[in-house]
Amino acid sequence: QSRRMLLCLSCLFLVGIAVLIPTLGWSGWNPLGWRRGQKLAGKEMTGQEDRSKLMDTSTSPCEDFYQYACGGFLKKELPSDHDQWYYTFDGVKERDAQMMRSLMMGHGGGDAGKLFRSCLDTESIDAQGIRPVLPYLTRVDAALAQQGDRPLVEVVAMIHRLNSKAFFFWDVGADVDSLKRVMYMQQGGLTLADHNFYLLEWNAGKRSALRTFARQVFLLLGYSQQESSEAAASILDVETELARMFLSHADERTANSLPPLSFKQVVKGMQVKHGLDWSLFFELLGVDKHLLQSDDKMVRVVDVPFFQRLCGLIGRKDKTYWRWYLKWKLLDNLVGHLGHPFQVADLEFRKRLYGVKADPPRWRICLHTLNLFVPDVIGQTYQQHAGRDDVAARAERMIGKLKQEFAKVIRRSSWMSESSKRVALVKLADMDVEVGGPRNVEPLGFVVHHQRWFQNSVNIAKKVVTDQITKLATVKGRRDWGTDLGPMSVNAFYNIHTNSLFVPSALLQFPFIAAGGHASSPFSPYDLGSLGGLVGHEMSHGFDNVGRLFGPNFELRSWWDNSTIRSYKKRADCIGRYYHTYTSAGRHVHSNQTLEEDIADRGGLHLAYLAMRAALPAGRHVEEEQEPLKTFFTSWAQTWCYLGTEKMKSNLISTDPHSPARVRVNAALSQFAPFAQTYRCHAGSKMYNSHDSECNLW
Repeated sequence: QSRRMLLCLSCLFLVGIAVLIPTLGWSGWNPLGWRRGQKLAGKEMTGQEDRSKLMDTSTSPCEDFYQYACGGFLKKELPSDHDQWYYTFDGVKERDAQMMRSLMMGHGGGDAGKLFRSCLDTESIDAQGIRPVLPYLTRVDAALAQQGDRPLVEVVAMIHRLNSKAFFFWDVGADVDSLKRVMYMQQGGLTLADHNFYLLEWNAGKRSALRTFARQVFLLLGYSQQESSEAAASILDVETELARMFLSHADERTANSLPPLSFKQVVKGMQVKHGLDWSLFFELLGVDKHLLQSDDKMVRVVDVPFFQRLCGLIGRKDKTYWRWYLKWKLLDNLVGHLGHPFQVADLEFRKRLYGVKADPPRWRICLHTLNLFVPDVIGQTYQQHAGRDDVAARAERMIGKLKQEFAKVIRRSSWMSESSKRVALVKLADMDVEVGGPRNVEPLGFVVHHQRWFQNSVNIAKKVVTDQITKLATVKGRRDWGTDLGPMSVNAFYNIHTNSLFVPSALLQFPFIAAGGHASSPFSPYDLGSLGGLVGHEMSHGFDNVGRLFGPNFELRSWWDNSTIRSYKKRADCIGRYYHTYTSAGRHVHSNQTLEEDIADRGGLHLAYLAMRAALPAGRHVEEEQEPLKTFFTSWAQTWCYLGTEKMKSNLISTDPHSPARVRVNAALSQFAPFAQTYRCHAGSKMYNSHDSECNLW
């Protein structure tokens, strides 16, 4: 449970939907859900004068502060090459992307530049046609034509070695009760972003889009009309059967994994007649034989009922039943690197799923792909040219101030017992902060081929898997940025396992922190409203209903006593009921899905506000404080200004662990007394809700 929650808490902008830009795999298939940035028409925002252009001052701040702060932004239209969203902070990605493009288009950028230029070589990619992928498809047919159960395992392992996840998902990360890295095994293996998309009648359009897409891909690969139709129908049937075995979202949140197991125990527990030979699978995946024979506990099976059902299903089916599904999962991380016809088919799929109008330019796809899968490699080049050392030092000072204010909040909190407060203060003081990017970057590990993007992408996929497998049983360092986050990530991250906070270099610029100044420059209300609010949000995750499971020494133990747990639940339930009153895309917010992030939003707002008040000069008249306070609240709200299609809003309400943008702004501020005081909002206005202390945590 804590592992799954970490995946939700780990980044501010993570959503449980597919990536909607072509990458190393097809757009609908990547579990990370990073949002890409584009540039809005007009002058790049550089300062306070441009913030007013985002606003709609005809709207009363006491009636709809989100509209007041973001109304000007909301009047813009999504350009045709956007997927279906745009945030104010996406301009950061645009500026950084243009800088990296200029750097790597020539001969610069080291290995990152070589990879980038090979990805841009569409002439060579189109000339190779489907030839690069055919040997892999042939291997599937040849293996499944053999006798015995071993060939099925070999195919599944080959697919996983290419960083695609047939049947289930796995990754390697710090254990929930130690810093030792273990393998986590979870339900997975689907194309569409949510298992309910296969089961609910109102998602029939998504299933139809998948069937059409799969059929078109196999036609492009040279299969007959009959074979392609058979393949598409089989893929949908198999994935629907897998979806029926998934735990519900509610069960996922409450399910506990088994205690950590040795590989030998996993093999014994999941072995079924004519099922997967799990020992062989782990060996072919690359797990060291010594680890396979060891009694060390290095595996956590998270979704136990799913794996029980999966093992039984595989044992009952002839291996040829999986033929088309396995080819499809093999293509997950291969066919996205083929030529133009496959890109067109992919775009049509995303048009039907999400309302996408056009693809971004090729250079942007290539940059996004590299930042997604080798973020440390491309991030090293980025950091060398971004030059933000002074801003990083200022950000570190800001984070120190936020920690000071958080300590005061903990001491004053009425819902925490004294014993819980003592542990919280120790944990807060020991929180490690990393700003910028990884201090050491490992070499790429393979030779980049200038005119062979397909082979380069295969090598990248294998590197991702190998890097994870080699970390098994090693100790995770507190300063380890992991494989998903790099300096170019517009995203902050709190790791509950190591009590570490990560702030990438990409956040050290407008609109998160004002440009200019030097390391010792004072913090402005603008800085604290945006970057301060974001960092405070992440910081608070170490002290919520999941963070309480990890003590100051990273051990898995609940350091809240029963009275603190009861008080937290009572207040959290109050917050959840309030957020559920809000709607988006005609549906109520699923507050049980968004609650932890809603609480973190409120916590980040409060901590940043306290730090801002502490930064104001003493002796100021109350009227003199109004403008800084208004700047602060506007800056905080404008971080979340969002444009999106109705399809995307509808998808997000089902999949995003965060509340919709308008809700996360208005709900938090309407229950924050200093906001009402600043704008003189009175009872009866929509932005004035009862400031009940029982509906408040941080």
